[in-house]
Amino acid sequence: MTRGVLYVATGEDYFQEAQRSVQSLKRHHPELPATLLTDEPRESTLFDVVEVIQDPLYTWGDKIQCLLRSSYDRTLFLDTDTVVCGELDPVYDILDEFELAVAEDPYRETEPVDVPDAYPEYNTGV
Repeated sequence: MTRGVLYVATGEDYFQEAQRSVQSLKRHHPELPATLLTDEPRESTLFDVVEVIQDPLYTWGDKIQCLLRSSYDRTLFLDTDTVVCGELDPVYDILDEFELAVAEDPYRETEPVDVPDAYPEYNTGV
């Protein structure tokens, strides 16, 4: 099973954030490959793979579209502003038991659909 990290960055500011984030990843996990999906061709020696998103939406919807393109058996999606501060193996180990692992979002944005409090919303950044 292959493990890897996926980032999505549209625009120069998010690309620069992703560069900083992947540096923190590589400090703790130099063996993990990292893929960047972005809105235009970009040069980076920090990412193992850089691919262009065709027809980006420039919304959170790009994350969903790009998750479907992951080439890893076990993908950790990280937002560009994420700082990796330690070992990530336990995150991948969860996938030994479950098909999908997500973090609960500490904020609730139920627009335009009213979602009851009993149903958590998920964080799309990790």
